[in-house]
Amino acid sequence: DVLPIIIQQVNYLLLEIVDFQLVFKLIPHNQHIEVEMKHRDVSYSLATCSSSEKVISDIVTRTVLSKLVNKTHIGNIFIGDEIFAQFDIERKSQIPKVFDFLRRHFDISLIITHNDDIRQMANKRIQIIEKDPWSTLIY
Repeated sequence: DVLPIIIQQVNYLLLEIVDFQLVFKLIPHNQHIEVEMKHRDVSYSLATCSSSEKVISDIVTRTVLSKLVNKTHIGNIFIGDEIFAQFDIERKSQIPKVFDFLRRHFDISLIITHNDDIRQMANKRIQIIEKDPWSTLIY
């Protein structure tokens, strides 16, 4: 069974960013996996958690799954579009940790954002300038 391996690796990597863990429960009759966030010994359905908690959980889970599936690490890339847009004040302070996490686990991370503060955290920036009828990339 691969689920215990996924759970262990997800929770190990979550420690790099946050102070909560995930609990995965397989529901056999419909082959569905319920995910709960466990924080200070209290469990919450991930569906009811904040957007930032869902995003961080998603990034870490996708990282674990991509490593399990892609043993060659060819195309080891993460792409996220406005993934930090819904972060509340408390979670915004964790964005640098998320960037560090992505740098450690992916060869390339492409984060699409309109937020100047988030742009400043990137090692490299690509700016797209729209000009009729073409767009120009500035590195």
